[in-house]
Parts: sequence; structure tokens; C-alpha cells
Amino acid sequence: MTSKTLARTCNCIHCKQKLEQISRSKVYWDKLISNKLNA
Repeated sequence: MTSKTLARTCNCIHCKQKLEQISRSKVYWDKLISNKLNA
């Protein structure tokens, strides 16, 4: 998990985009799981 830590401390566009992608996927899976639990 060192790459994730490095991405957080780095300010380059690539790392910022990668962190945004990770964040979006977490939101997506949280919604998907909660929808399945509520169904």
C-alpha cells in the first residue's frame, strides 16, 4: 500500500486523478452494496 500513501503526498495530476478514481469507485460500491442490502 505504499503507492497509495505516495499518491496522497504527491501533487502531480496523475496521482490526483488516481485518488479521485479510487474515491469514485468507493462511492459506487457503497451505493451498490446498500441498494442490495435494502432490496
